[in-house]
Amino acid sequence: MEKDQITKYPSKHMRTLIVLVLGLLAVGCLTPEQKQKALRDSVVGEYEKKFADGDTRKLVLLDNGIYEYYFFGKKTGEAKWSIVNKEIHVDYGIFKINYMS
Repeated sequence: MEKDQITKYPSKHMRTLIVLVLGLLAVGCLTPEQKQKALRDSVVGEYEKKFADGDTRKLVLLDNGIYEYYFFGKKTGEAKWSIVNKEIHVDYGIFKINYMS
């Protein structure tokens, strides 16, 4: 491309940059409800810990707000869970969420 030539359309790199900037702006414009849903979706799932003595414990945070606890592969408990101020609240305790907002 010559120095004096003017392009009618943005270059490929400029289009990519525009899409990236618009995407970041859209994420920053989420409503509190959308942010809460995104946070909830990010923590829903299974978490497992294996101990040196062979003990295995698993907790499951279900999308319907139910928390299940497994000990040695058997379900031993169930409770309700929710997120309050970026903390997971279960009927018997509170877990911190390491989530970058």
